[in-house]
Amino acid sequence: MSSQGSSGGAAAAGGMDFQHRVAAWVAVHVLAEKSATAPWDLPADTALDWLRCETEQPVDDLLVGCSGGGQVFAQIKRTLQLSSAPNSNFASVLDQFVRQFIAGRNKTGGSRSMGRPLDPRHDRLVLITSPTSSQPIRIHLRNVLGRVRHLTPGQPLDAAATNDKEQKALSTVTEHIRRSWQALLNLEPSDQELRQLLSTIWVHELDVSDGGSGEREAKSLLRYAILRDPDQADQAWRTLIALCADYAARRSGADRVALQRELLNTGLDLKAPRSYKEDIGRLRRHSQQTLAALAHLAEIRVGSTTIKVRRACTGALKQGADERSTLVVGEPGAGKSGALHDFVTVLHEGGRDYVFLAVDRLAAQSLGELRGDSLMPLYKLKSRSVTSERLLGL
Repeated sequence: MSSQGSSGGAAAAGGMDFQHRVAAWVAVHVLAEKSATAPWDLPADTALDWLRCETEQPVDDLLVGCSGGGQVFAQIKRTLQLSSAPNSNFASVLDQFVRQFIAGRNKTGGSRSMGRPLDPRHDRLVLITSPTSSQPIRIHLRNVLGRVRHLTPGQPLDAAATNDKEQKALSTVTEHIRRSWQALLNLEPSDQELRQLLSTIWVHELDVSDGGSGEREAKSLLRYAILRDPDQADQAWRTLIALCADYAARRSGADRVALQRELLNTGLDLKAPRSYKEDIGRLRRHSQQTLAALAHLAEIRVGSTTIKVRRACTGALKQGADERSTLVVGEPGAGKSGALHDFVTVLHEGGRDYVFLAVDRLAAQSLGELRGDSLMPLYKLKSRSVTSERLLGL
């Protein structure tokens, strides 16, 4: 193989590794829900919900679904130069953006169209690149696009460029857009259409290389928002990169629950997702109330004297429950409730999460009544997925 071929192959491999790392960075934000600032200037209450790699969309590298129905179409280029050549990589990126924009407006576009126009408030066309791209891409173009989004209706488009370098970036972009638009529709975009498209485009410089700022950010999110054990951040990051490489190869993706399941299956210990925390809090309070209500069954009172019953079966219960499902049986009055109380107390003192239910304390007589009972959080969590059960230890 020639040296040029080797160089080209290495560049392609480096580009794919960058793409997988970008997807893994997005996956971390999906897992973190709303614990982090939404990227790409999305509304503050927006959460990233799912991702797909190598899609059928015109902008095909990465598709991200957001809460509220917004979508982010990302083209990922590790290294990119600002070029006016019609056959350049930069021209190709903009051609994909034009096609995506027009596909959204084309209501007869079939399954390959997103089915609605892009909304600059919630949708994004994002060029994600690394610090190895040229300054005109990373800085001048990014600045111009930021100002386009804040132009008043009476301002000319040229007002978005404040110096010669930014003017060159703006003119190069608009030239490519006009050429692609003309090729697709056989007409020129109007000034309003050009502004709408440009206002939907973001340039995101992301350093997800080893030790890069993007990788550090992702691992920090893993430590404080996602993992119970912060020391597992490196393992989780490597796992997500491998997962995203597999998604790209299979042209697939995952939502938050599927990502949680994948991490759990590799032995990683996850915190409860933020959206579950209110329900989990209610279950914990109910369990603590049940534990307190049954405390008198674990002791004997003779006058003013309280005798604590020490049961050898408590340790056996804990060992059995750690290994498998366990059913406790016995004659009425044998001390089953007291034994279970002591077993749950051992879990509580050991810092273990638990759900403690007493059947005779539940008012619900049917599934419909259970939905309105204090245990509605349990019904909701159990109906979400097996992941919920594993996160809670149910």
